[in-house]
Amino acid sequence: MPPKKSNIQSPKSSRSSIPKGQHRQSERIATASVGLSNPPGTPKIDKTNSNTEEMIDVEQLSKKPSDVKKVNKDTCPCGKSSGGQCWVLACSQCKQSWHQACVGLKVELDKDTVNSLMRSWQCPWCFTCPYTKPDSHPSTKCAKSIQEKVFVTSTVQGIIDSVTAENSKLAAMISHLEDRLGSVSSDIDSIHGIQNAISERVVKIADLETHLQHQIMSQAALDQKMKSLQLALSEIQENVTKFSEHTPTHSHSTSSAAPSQIPVNSGASDLPEHNLEATSGIKEEFITEELSERLIEFLDTISFKAENGHSVTAFGSPYKYTGSQTPEEPEPVPELLKPLLEQVNNLQKDIHIGKYPDSVRFNRAHPQINSILINKYNGPEAFLPKHSDNEESIHPESHIFTLSLGAECKLDFDCKTSSSNQPPISMSCPPRSLYEMSRKSQEIFTHEIKPGSTEAGTRYSLTFRSVNRWNKNSCCIIGDSNTGSLHFGCDKRKTFGEMMPGQRFWAPKIETIEPSICCSYNNVVIMCGTNDVRQRSVNGPRDVESIYQMYVDKLTEIRKFNSKCRIFVCPILPTKTQRVVK
Repeated sequence: MPPKKSNIQSPKSSRSSIPKGQHRQSERIATASVGLSNPPGTPKIDKTNSNTEEMIDVEQLSKKPSDVKKVNKDTCPCGKSSGGQCWVLACSQCKQSWHQACVGLKVELDKDTVNSLMRSWQCPWCFTCPYTKPDSHPSTKCAKSIQEKVFVTSTVQGIIDSVTAENSKLAAMISHLEDRLGSVSSDIDSIHGIQNAISERVVKIADLETHLQHQIMSQAALDQKMKSLQLALSEIQENVTKFSEHTPTHSHSTSSAAPSQIPVNSGASDLPEHNLEATSGIKEEFITEELSERLIEFLDTISFKAENGHSVTAFGSPYKYTGSQTPEEPEPVPELLKPLLEQVNNLQKDIHIGKYPDSVRFNRAHPQINSILINKYNGPEAFLPKHSDNEESIHPESHIFTLSLGAECKLDFDCKTSSSNQPPISMSCPPRSLYEMSRKSQEIFTHEIKPGSTEAGTRYSLTFRSVNRWNKNSCCIIGDSNTGSLHFGCDKRKTFGEMMPGQRFWAPKIETIEPSICCSYNNVVIMCGTNDVRQRSVNGPRDVESIYQMYVDKLTEIRKFNSKCRIFVCPILPTKTQRVVK
């Protein structure tokens, strides 16, 4: 019976038959895979290390998984050809082919030995050793080391994954908290803004309450004084009536002219002597050329609204006058003009302290320049109509300052009356000059720029004023020592308060009243005459009538200086002189 075909490829260099004497030796060689030399014609194998792991192809291990080709059972896993230099063995279990050298058979084999070996031979993939390897064996140590490293690696990786997940959650929570924090910050800012607004309103309300209480107390004191004055007036009227019975020719004038109802003749055209001037002077080169150029460059970029003979615009507090074309709510003062406004305010402060030194004593602030009216004149055809800056909103003790830029012009001043001692005045306004007028002078003088008075080119004038609605309450008190306890200022307990600007002027007798000081005030209160009636020379109705006529003349002169003011005459107070009282 012919033998079965073997699944063994013999090397070309192996002998076709083996002598009988060597047969058993070959079987011993097949069972012992170590300690013998390589048969002739077989590849040389490194004998320095008997560990079969050294036979693993290093090149195969170094390759990436994507680079290693799928193993074919008909070829050795090494993927190489032995060139017929060694046997190719087939596993009895998985049928995988292996080179003799690749499985560690380092002996020379013949065909019969190989046939016998293949009946139950298992390749390295299928063979499992039935004996436990000792702990000291290198492979055991290596396996344990690998297991420990794998365990540590997997544990660390698990921790990393857990920490990464927690970090992601924390990052999401932090992002959410940041959004909430931003929203809370915005809400806090809004709350602070509301709190500040409420605080300001509370302060204003408290100030108003304090001022109202002060006004109530002042009103009560004035009412009490008024009652006393009315009683004194009644007594004086009774005495005047008694005197008039003995002097019938003068009965009409004495009985119809109570001190609080003195008739005033304001039709006279000539003014009494005074020290008011149309202008307080002019300061040339008030600003530098560099600043002048910057101001003109700025003014060339803003818009103006046409008015009678020129065009206008305004910044700061609103200022209205007859025919005004300025905005109802002007824009705030630009940054470029703020230093100039401060410079003018310092000038106003020095003037006010010099004229009214008591303002420092009673904490009376100087008039604050807060309004800038800008006029634009285009060439000689432009003009400014004749007028006076006598609006009630202008502070009565302030000055009006005008800065000229660009083309030069001529300004004309004239007195409102036909007085011969006040001839018209003309004044040139060169570029960069500042001229000033007192608010008081506006009750007497007018000013204008006539057509043809401006040189060719563009001229700008910046007029600085102190305006406030409280200035309508302005008041001057003229009187003797009975007015000594009345003061104007900002102290709400010791003065009339900032809502009533004014001055108190000393006049011990009627003849000492200076009518021109009443200019610019909307209210004039006179408490004078006690020292006149208590004189030894006053002995009868004729003397009283003379004092009364002196009073009328003074009031007439006041009306000539200030035709729009309201005049309040307090009855003559009682005196300790029993002769006068009787």
